[in-house]
Amino acid sequence: MKILLIIVLLVLIAALSFIIYGREKSWQLFFGNADLGALDLTNVKRTTKPHDALLCSADVCKSGAEINETLPTYNAKAEELIIMIDKALQESGMIYERVDDRADPLAARYVTRSNLMRFPDTNQFMAIDNADGTASLIAYARAQIGYSDAGVNLKRLKAITAKLPH
Repeated sequence: MKILLIIVLLVLIAALSFIIYGREKSWQLFFGNADLGALDLTNVKRTTKPHDALLCSADVCKSGAEINETLPTYNAKAEELIIMIDKALQESGMIYERVDDRADPLAARYVTRSNLMRFPDTNQFMAIDNADGTASLIAYARAQIGYSDAGVNLKRLKAITAKLPH
């Protein structure tokens, strides 16, 4: 009976925090900063959980990590490609926030959130100029909370990269 009471109390505390603080702040309260930080995308190590996604143009992901989808090369300079990614997110209707300091014009990092529960995911992009005037791209997204994301990160990265010219 005491265990049941403790469980009910914990659920009530969690529910109150969602009401008082809001969904985003509640996740931050329980799990810390939503931005999981920058990774070296040229040598990315995938998580052991099915809640991340990796997309790469041919020959740019050399870490041996499993790639969910091979991206094309893009008819743009790398810096322009990052600007187009930012625009694609702005037009997407997704809930997102750019969290990198914008110091590197060839990279960008965002925290995106699910619509209902506002679960945070970190999405990171790195563009690479190719000798022929095209650009290659590495896109990696990972969840902060939970074991599986039911393919949400892969779907989100595909939606963003589908808007880029190739």
